[in-house]
Amino acid sequence: VVNRVGGAIEVVDLRTLAPFDEEAVAAAVRNANRVVVVTEESDLTSFGRHIHSWIVQNCFYDLDATPAFIAALQAPAAPYNAPEEIAFYPT
Repeated sequence: VVNRVGGAIEVVDLRTLAPFDEEAVAAAVRNANRVVVVTEESDLTSFGRHIHSWIVQNCFYDLDATPAFIAALQAPAAPYNAPEEIAFYPT
């Protein structure tokens, strides 16, 4: 991805959700001015969606573009067979 976009990528891997490290996320947004939130959860039941919303509400003026959001497909549970599991998780 770095070769295609011609820049640097910063990954913020939140180790805990409570407490949510707002300052680390805000610092990353101020540094990059663009955001992609990626989660293995589905969109409707996702803490990633909360993070996405928090960024829009609290870092709006630091953003150069709308934050992107990538999540797993809507499904009752993660599949256990290999082909469906590969298709289920975001890539």
